[in-house]
Amino acid sequence: MLSSLYQDYDKKVHVQKSWDTLQQQLKCCGIKVDKQTPGYEAWKKTQKYMNDSPPYIPLSCCLTNDNGDFKDKDGCLNSRPSNETVYMNDCYRAAIDFVSDHASILGGVGVGISGLMVVGMIFSCILFKLIE
Repeated sequence: MLSSLYQDYDKKVHVQKSWDTLQQQLKCCGIKVDKQTPGYEAWKKTQKYMNDSPPYIPLSCCLTNDNGDFKDKDGCLNSRPSNETVYMNDCYRAAIDFVSDHASILGGVGVGISGLMVVGMIFSCILFKLIE
């Protein structure tokens, strides 16, 4: 995850779109490199945001309100990241939390599909016996 951020974000459009979508959907920004550093600091190691001038982070890190509009787009892109302008959550942690929160749904769907397959096999065995 971190290598795609550092190496491919600036070079590959699909990687850039994936990261931007992830950050917007999970309301996070970057990945924590260590426990003390906020996730958005990882963007400093990418070619696009390496220099010490605005913008410091991608637009997808900027806070939005309930209807999807940016709360302070100019403040987010043109000033140092802060709690008022940038998602402070780490995307790795946010992704793990998302999967954990939805694991029971995914498991239930898997069990349901397995049950349908077993019922299908039972009916096919009955049909086979009826044909004999």
